Amino acid sequence: MGARAGRWQDTALLLWKPPTAWFSINAFCTGSGLRNWYVNFEHPTRRTEDGFDTFDLTLCLIIDPDLARSGRAKTSTPTCGVSASSPTSSAWP
Repeated sequence: MGARAGRWQDTALLLWKPPTAWFSINAFCTGSGLRNWYVNFEHPTRRTEDGFDTFDLTLCLIIDPDLARSGRAKTSTPTCGVSASSPTSSAWP
């Protein structure tokens, strides 16, 4: 059976987002370990009746696990520049 739209697959995600920070740091892991770090620039998280709300800005950084090649910028992802409600948002890559 093929992948279903909006369903997380291929990686596990560990996300660190201080409540008032304008960024989050994400660790994408596979069965063989850390795949990459992902720094997402976004508005501070706000609590809502439905969960949490944030608004992604247009710049994200992808960083290799060993930090050797850091700073690859990504500005054209589906998540950049859109509002996403958590905890079950399907807007993540």
